[in-house]
Amino acid sequence: MDYKYVSENTFENIGLHDCEIKDATMDNQVLEFRFDHIDILKDHPLNEFQIPKSTGQAKLVFENFKIINSFVYDKSNIKKQGSSIAVVRMVDFNKIVEGMSVLSVETEDADDNNFFCKITGDNNGFSEFWFTFERVTICWNEFQKDAWFAHWNNKI
Repeated sequence: MDYKYVSENTFENIGLHDCEIKDATMDNQVLEFRFDHIDILKDHPLNEFQIPKSTGQAKLVFENFKIINSFVYDKSNIKKQGSSIAVVRMVDFNKIVEGMSVLSVETEDADDNNFFCKITGDNNGFSEFWFTFERVTICWNEFQKDAWFAHWNNKI
């Protein structure tokens, strides 16, 4: 699929909270996430609006990636005085990503050429996965509407 908007290494200028990962594919070098939408922040170089905007379907392509860890916080069978306690259970990366609603994304420099990324989300349980990547390409076709958080600072 060809995309109208393509940007490289502008990960800090997008928002993924409440975005759903529709599917993920990977090979030895490339990890691709397809989203139902992503939010383009107002400082993104391709955002011509003065406000964060929500896109239609979008794709993120991480190059030279390495999966470090993936796990789910499982509270299905443990009770302590009537409350559930979570147990960390390692899971296959592919099993937790598809259909996940992203809650948070954290990134930082890993070394001279790579970035570390931690994504937490909900996919019938709280999940988390960590990976490193060298480069990310962000692709989408349209700005559909204002992002859900675009008017939070405006007075009513």
